[in-house]
Amino acid sequence: MASRAQAKRRKLVAQGNYVSHSDIMRNRGGGNVTSFRNFGASDVVRVDGGRAVELANTPAYKSYVFYLAPKSSIGKKQIETGNKTVIINTGILFVTTGKKGPGRSNKYSGESHKYGSGQVINLKKGQRYTYSTGSGEAELLIIESGDLAENVLEEPITNLDGAQQFRMARNP
Repeated sequence: MASRAQAKRRKLVAQGNYVSHSDIMRNRGGGNVTSFRNFGASDVVRVDGGRAVELANTPAYKSYVFYLAPKSSIGKKQIETGNKTVIINTGILFVTTGKKGPGRSNKYSGESHKYGSGQVINLKKGQRYTYSTGSGEAELLIIESGDLAENVLEEPITNLDGAQQFRMARNP
């Protein structure tokens, strides 16, 4: 027969599955996989509010894989020279493009589209554009012509890491 202490201990311990510290550490990361996607890759750079790994850099073109975190935007840009091709590998991308109106009008007309995996966006000289993600992340293959020049009209909107959020909360 079990002692009173053992019986009391069994009574206090709830039935069910227990989660150990090792299990928690093994399953970490959940929400933002983007920061770990290119872990270990050489020459990872922050570009336009995301992380990019350069694939090729030649005088004719430059290509890289670009990871954009959930709820992020690259800001508003305008292509001054050259062209840019964006291919969506995974995720959903919301793109707004605009072009200057006819004549001497300074107004820009814009169109918004939702693009999914496998779709291609071609951006040419004179176009204003911005792209952003929704609640999920996106992986893009970007090919830029060698003479590409962009004018940044609005800064990117990015997800800040924990330390940056703490600093921004303290010093707005």
